[in-house]
Amino acid sequence: MPTVAIAIIIATFFLALALTAGARWLAPRAGLVDRPDGSRKCHANPTPLMGGAAIGAAFLLSSLLLMAVMPGLASKHWGEPFSLFPLLASAGLFCLLGLYDDRWGLSPRLKFAGQIAACLPFVTGGGTIATVTVLGAQVTLGAWSVPFTIFWLVACSNVLNLMDGMDGLAGTISGIALLTLATLSILTGRYEIAAVTLAAAAGTAGFLVHNWPPARIFMGDSGSLMLGFLIGAFAIQAALKQAAGFMLIVPVVVISVPVFDTAMAILRRKLSGQGIGQADRGHIHHRLQERGLSRMQSLLLIAGLSAAMAGFGMLSFLANSEPLALLLCGSLLGALVIGRVFGHHETDMALRHLRAMGEPWAGASQVLRSRLSPVSRTGAEPELYEGEPASLGEPAQVAEVLSNVSAAGAAPDTAVVRFDRSVPQRASRNILPKKQPLPADSKPARAA
Repeated sequence: MPTVAIAIIIATFFLALALTAGARWLAPRAGLVDRPDGSRKCHANPTPLMGGAAIGAAFLLSSLLLMAVMPGLASKHWGEPFSLFPLLASAGLFCLLGLYDDRWGLSPRLKFAGQIAACLPFVTGGGTIATVTVLGAQVTLGAWSVPFTIFWLVACSNVLNLMDGMDGLAGTISGIALLTLATLSILTGRYEIAAVTLAAAAGTAGFLVHNWPPARIFMGDSGSLMLGFLIGAFAIQAALKQAAGFMLIVPVVVISVPVFDTAMAILRRKLSGQGIGQADRGHIHHRLQERGLSRMQSLLLIAGLSAAMAGFGMLSFLANSEPLALLLCGSLLGALVIGRVFGHHETDMALRHLRAMGEPWAGASQVLRSRLSPVSRTGAEPELYEGEPASLGEPAQVAEVLSNVSAAGAAPDTAVVRFDRSVPQRASRNILPKKQPLPADSKPARAA
């Protein structure tokens, strides 16, 4: 990597630092302020929301400078398979979408549609995933390449957006993920991609100086949506191998902490009857603070978990073993659930829901077994009841039922049926008083 490129990356940090300071002054005058509501938003004072715009501006300027010193960035097919210009266009659209949402608000459907539209410059510029490798199995997407790429980018932007609920949290997770992806790019010889990824990480670090607890400015949706998109876009190249295609497990493990938090949020809200987009206080940082940790302690613990996941992803990439990444990642997340740190509440809800769903099936199975049980022919003669439909399953029982119907001369809709009193039967709608038992020597007359 050229020395000038390294200097530009370092300058990006100071540029973001200065632009964030300017955003702190401008945001209140533009009406971009996040006000506490006493429930979910527990910060003490109204806080500016333009941190994401400052990161985006610093990243855009540094990218243009990097293109001037690294010609490969300006090529039409930068780094194969996508160029830098479409990436910058999509990143800008994500930033503007979030900025509009921060100022005026958007419904979940409009916001989702806007995210899909923001991906279009990137995917039409060639930034699509053609082949996916999962646990050694390669899948050629073909016509599904564009939909899958859009799904991946929108998912990455949303998982980071949902994690932006505490001072310094989204910025720290983004910085760790971007540094990891830059390292993977260097290991695969994609230095141009590594330089741009490091520029995004440097811009995020400059913002974090102002966002570190206690935060003096928030990144808002303009920052979380844009950084989530950049993580997804850079992951496409960082985890791309010429022979294997896009190694899906590695980037998923790198961002597995926000992915796990998002999965638990969706599960929790669905089982509680809430909308998926409805905010609550059940995220991992909320749970940690409920256990007595301060905001700083919660932030450092989540940062440590994210760093561990990034290490697992790096290790599996170097060892070329996706099962290793899944094993290490699953073990750590499982420890959080078993240790009742996070995820145990949602797991208990899911298990109770499954048990509740299984109860009707268990009852139906018991009734079915009682229906199919043979009529007892020993001991006391079973009594006769009227009003229960003759719909038993065993052939011998059916024959005996028909014989009793013929003997009693009853109408088909009020058939007299033998039932075993030792087996619970379904309640009848027309239960009549008990009949006298038939004589033991009586035999039903056969039909002519």
